[in-house]
Amino acid sequence: RRNKKRANLEGYYDNIAVVGLDCEMVGGGRNGMKSLLARCSVVTLDHIPAQPIGNNNMQQESLQNLTSLSQNLVVLYDKYVIPKEKITDYRTEWSGITKSTYSNNNNNSSIPIVSFQQCQNEITQ
Repeated sequence: RRNKKRANLEGYYDNIAVVGLDCEMVGGGRNGMKSLLARCSVVTLDHIPAQPIGNNNMQQESLQNLTSLSQNLVVLYDKYVIPKEKITDYRTEWSGITKSTYSNNNNNSSIPIVSFQQCQNEITQ
């Protein structure tokens, strides 16, 4: 059995941006079995919130942490993406996306709609 040394990670994340990527998918192809990108969101935190100290109630602490995280959330990118293939299942129950999401008359949303290629180019910049 080898003795593995653990790296000292103290301060490692101090100067590193941590981002989260979330993609909403719709279905394409026969029975909507092929997943197609329909919305892309990238978020980060403006700072990592301090953990509550001396709180023994784990459920309350978790709720405070989630609230603190969402208050510090910064949206870097959030756009609907026109899938590269025909949509056969909007998966609305999970994606929240409907046929009207992509219509020109969808004034209910302030989220822009872009092509897959544009999304890919913007995310990789």
